[in-house]
Amino acid sequence: MVGAGAAGLYTALLAAREGTSVILISATALAESSTYWAQGGLAAALADGDSPALHLEGTLRAGRGAVRESAARVLCDEAPGAVEDLAALGVSFDADRHGRFALGLEGGHSARRIVHAGGAATGRRLRRQLSALVAEEPLIEVHEGRQQSSIVVVSDMLLVLPVLVRNAESLAASAAVLTFALTAGKPWDCNLQPVTRVRCSGHSTFIA
Repeated sequence: MVGAGAAGLYTALLAAREGTSVILISATALAESSTYWAQGGLAAALADGDSPALHLEGTLRAGRGAVRESAARVLCDEAPGAVEDLAALGVSFDADRHGRFALGLEGGHSARRIVHAGGAATGRRLRRQLSALVAEEPLIEVHEGRQQSSIVVVSDMLLVLPVLVRNAESLAASAAVLTFALTAGKPWDCNLQPVTRVRCSGHSTFIA
């Protein structure tokens, strides 16, 4: 798993839940991921009378042709379950006086569906809880201060990730049957070569 923000931490926990061993690579200490600075909440159709279909409709309308519908549909359909799961994992979302999720209404949405944790501290609370769970999970091996330098496809089922160790010249290679690149970074000077190798000098790796 490359990237240890909220997406990387949560995906690592989901994999470990299924009994899978995970190597989690983070360029920084877990406490320093950019998730810490995320102030916005999570959007999910949780209110009475709301639905993933309505959520999708609003997303497509607000996106004005820039949204891939198939991807947005998955996100809208799975968002309620993901929020419930995060709450079950111990993320303390803001609640109303009845103890239910306090849902906010924000631009582009037709219904109240934004959940926050600690108001503008949503990212901080997500990172704090998920990183604590990752640290306690025996199936997750965390490598901090390391960056993926490339992905080498050895066969249809095996990827090798040379990993750049900060302040060191040597490369350590890790083999993986399934690899996720989970990062909010933007690729700069990214050279994608046919199928066999992907190398980026920016913050992200994309496989087309």
